[in-house]
Amino acid sequence: MSSIEKLLIQGIRCYGPGEDQRVLVPFKTPLTVVFGANGTGKTTLIECLKYVTTGDMPPNSKGGAFVHDPNIAKEREVKAQVKLKFKDIAKRPITCSRSIQSTQKVVGGVKKLETKTIDTSMEKVGEDGQKRKITSRCAEVDVEMTRHLGVSKAVLNNVIFCHQEESNWPLSEGKALKTKFDEIFASTRYTKALENVRKFQQEQNQECKVFKVDMVHLQRQKEKATELKADLSETQDKVKESQTSVSYIDSQLKPIEENLQKLDDMYTEFAEKEKAIAGLKSKKQQLEKNQHLLQEKIGHAVTASLDEVTQTYKDHKSQLDKERKDLQESEILIKQMESEKRELNENRDRLLKQQGRLRSRAEDNQQSIKDRDNLVTSLSDKHDIEGVLFILLVT
Repeated sequence: MSSIEKLLIQGIRCYGPGEDQRVLVPFKTPLTVVFGANGTGKTTLIECLKYVTTGDMPPNSKGGAFVHDPNIAKEREVKAQVKLKFKDIAKRPITCSRSIQSTQKVVGGVKKLETKTIDTSMEKVGEDGQKRKITSRCAEVDVEMTRHLGVSKAVLNNVIFCHQEESNWPLSEGKALKTKFDEIFASTRYTKALENVRKFQQEQNQECKVFKVDMVHLQRQKEKATELKADLSETQDKVKESQTSVSYIDSQLKPIEENLQKLDDMYTEFAEKEKAIAGLKSKKQQLEKNQHLLQEKIGHAVTASLDEVTQTYKDHKSQLDKERKDLQESEILIKQMESEKRELNENRDRLLKQQGRLRSRAEDNQQSIKDRDNLVTSLSDKHDIEGVLFILLVT
């Protein structure tokens, strides 16, 4: 609970504005009794307490009557100050000071008092022991005062520091009385708080409905995600099996491709030997043709001498022996070539059959790979799985 300790008054009503005219009023706990003759400033104490705590001037202060009259002080302007030292609800010492000024002006030949607030400040000690000061320029001092005192402004005005001219408000008419009680008990704030609670409850109920719908949707999404995860795992296992199968087939195809390369080399060699055999056959035919021509020439009458004939015979015999020898060598070579040709044909037939089988297996393997890729693609499209095409391209 908060408590008032000291009140300093200067330049308010009967209290003079001079430095030596300041009045410091201490307050005792739990009760302080103020008594004195009329006009000594008892009511002014209550008015100053109300002014310093709420910032409201008393009801009879219109025209600057709250501040010490400049005519009495024989000054053109009078500066007044009310300072209150109290402990807030946390028992921390706080000092609140309000300064006002009353200036006497002449407007149209008529003297007029003008009153204005000069400064409002609050000084308090923080938890670290350091003093901190705030003014009305940077904070709402009235709000801070009610917060530190732990009492609303309506209670301060109408109950604790109620002016004697307004003390009969409980006898007011119904509407005004209800307004006072509503201010004191903050029923308007209570009604507004209830309205905010109802509004908040409605908003929360609406959000709960939305969250329930979202929860059902998210539950379905979760089930679908679980199913897709299982399908993805199964598909990945199939892909791994397919990759293993492809690796095994590739390992088998490698020696087959090497054999095919050897077959191509043998076929090239066979073609070269076949070409050589054709050349030898052509040479053989030419030799046979030459032999036939020589035999035809021998059948004619010879007019040359015996020595010439003998020499011709020897030359022809030598030539014929040479050609026979070449013919025999050619026949032997032809037989060898034909034997090699038969072997090469047999090897070619055997290799062609093996090549056909290997090509058939390779086509079956390629078809299996296409079927696997089509299956993986269809499963990824069906379950919206991204990145599968990239995996297939990499593999």
